[in-house]
Amino acid sequence: LDPVTGNATVTPAEINNGSTDNCGIATYALDVSSFDCSMTGDNTVTLTVTDDSGNVATCTAIVTVQDVTAPEVFCIGGIANVTESEDFEGATVPTGWTTDIQVGTFDWTFGSGDMPLGNDFPTNAAIFDDDAAGPGQVNVASLLSPVYDISAATTATLSFDYILKDFIGFGFLSVEVYDGAAWQEILLVDDIDVGPINTGDLDMMTYANADFQVRFTYDDEGSWAYAAGVDNFLLSYE
Repeated sequence: LDPVTGNATVTPAEINNGSTDNCGIATYALDVSSFDCSMTGDNTVTLTVTDDSGNVATCTAIVTVQDVTAPEVFCIGGIANVTESEDFEGATVPTGWTTDIQVGTFDWTFGSGDMPLGNDFPTNAAIFDDDAAGPGQVNVASLLSPVYDISAATTATLSFDYILKDFIGFGFLSVEVYDGAAWQEILLVDDIDVGPINTGDLDMMTYANADFQVRFTYDDEGSWAYAAGVDNFLLSYE
């Protein structure tokens, strides 16, 4: 969706995937071509193709509408308090979040709070399950938040829940924030079974900038290790 208008459009050319006709195609038409904020999620769109002889054929496609623009908050005679949260309750990576596999082929997973050998989250979470990845490969993968502009903030705090399942000293969870120039590590969990634990409010004002971002990285340190997980992400600023 457009960040200003909240609207989006698609054209028949964007839905058509190479339709042909022996005598030539006269027109392409969509039953729905305009979308707004009330249509977020999957929308079924029908493409109707009419040839030069008036014969008609149709097919359908799924158009997924996403609203990834955070509200702009303005207050009269006061200070706006903004919270950005993610509870990872969905079965896929949340909108605006990304993953980055640096080594190996295994990725962060969603849709469960279960950790190998117990110590589970009470609800769904973001988990890197190195045990499920199996032996024979090294795994390093990151989970990245959306980018937040907190350059004008006077206060900013970050909190989240985390678990690390250590395997005889192998596997660690590193949490970093982007300060506008480089990534800065704010938490390293290593050589210990821990969690689920909440960090409490971590002061982010030292790192406040227009491109603030949070990165969670799991590294199995070259061993077939266990897992790490993250849940209940909360960034608050004003």
